[in-house]
Amino acid sequence: MGIEEKDIQQLKKSVTEKFGKEIRNSPDCNFLSSELSSLGYMVHSQTLRRFFGVIKYDGGFSTFTLDALAIYTGFKNFSHFKQDLLRNELDIFFTEFGGKSDDFWDMSNKLCRQITESPTMLISLHCKMMKYPLVRKFFIEEHPMRDMIAGAYVQYFQDYLKFHRNNEAKIFAYSFMFMGAFLSENPEFMELYHRKIAETEVTEEVSMVFAGRKFGVQLLYSWLKGDDKMFQEVYAEMLVSRRLYLPGSIHSVFSFENVILEYLIFTDKTAEIKWLIENNTEQKIPDCSILPEERLLSHAESLKILCAVAYFKIGDRENSLQYLNDVVLDNLYCGCTKYFSILYYFVKYDFVGKEEKTKIKENLKNLIEETHFSFYNNWMKKKGRQVSFHSRRLAANHGSFCPL
Repeated sequence: MGIEEKDIQQLKKSVTEKFGKEIRNSPDCNFLSSELSSLGYMVHSQTLRRFFGVIKYDGGFSTFTLDALAIYTGFKNFSHFKQDLLRNELDIFFTEFGGKSDDFWDMSNKLCRQITESPTMLISLHCKMMKYPLVRKFFIEEHPMRDMIAGAYVQYFQDYLKFHRNNEAKIFAYSFMFMGAFLSENPEFMELYHRKIAETEVTEEVSMVFAGRKFGVQLLYSWLKGDDKMFQEVYAEMLVSRRLYLPGSIHSVFSFENVILEYLIFTDKTAEIKWLIENNTEQKIPDCSILPEERLLSHAESLKILCAVAYFKIGDRENSLQYLNDVVLDNLYCGCTKYFSILYYFVKYDFVGKEEKTKIKENLKNLIEETHFSFYNNWMKKKGRQVSFHSRRLAANHGSFCPL
């Protein structure tokens, strides 16, 4: 049973409690329909018979119907009802886990730190979350840990997909899993996750960021395969779709172009990278999401690093250094610090003296070892011409390729 089905089952339970008895027959549904009508919501008794299983029905229910029933139970709408379910489950989970706080973002962030410091915590937390589906959804969607996408953390995404089957959820999970396979040099899983993303349509519920990730994965994959025809087709489709996401971009720290850029920086497509930089949609309206200030700050910091990498790739050292000098690594939130620090140090390496180069190499060596992002060993070993299988494959397609 998916999360949406469980939410609906909980709504049935809440409506039944408000109604005062089990809703089992047509007279019950007729009476409930009249009560909803008195609140200003015309929900046909036939719809209610379907909702409560009085008659067999395998379809879904409209937002209007779900909102009306949620209002009947005392909530503003169905979305508000679901938020309350999440809040209650988070409260139970964190109380059981040994903490009590109304700041669930902060509590989740502390869990991320504990997972980072203890591999055994990664397993035990996963087991504990199995009986809290809403908590699991909140944790994986709001705190995806990029630093761990090449290891056992991928199991979190696999279990997430058991309960979340819409297209946005698929793109969300498979895009992270693809990058984990790419950075850990696993061509078989790259193939699998790319195919899953290619099969997933960008339907109406897919937001700007996730649409960008679908295009980004497809562009990176086609480049890795040396299929320029596929690359150009996907790129042309992306440019057409980009117009649809302009409203989303002006509200977000990360624009549609920025999301694509996160994938293209691993390629040698400098003309396309340059175009994305020069035609980036700037944020014009502050983000009104529930994201806390520190998370928005982290997004802004990671964007500076992406821009530093992108400008470096196209040969604009002045702008690259300007962005680089503005980066404060401590502002990156737990779970993505290592992922973006590796990119930061690769660029910084070219702007420092011999002594600091040695320190950066040591930092990179440790970060690559901790994250299992063996892809970057190509750059680390390029002077010795010692490259891995995956890097040889890249080199065969793209000459003496290195990340930066």
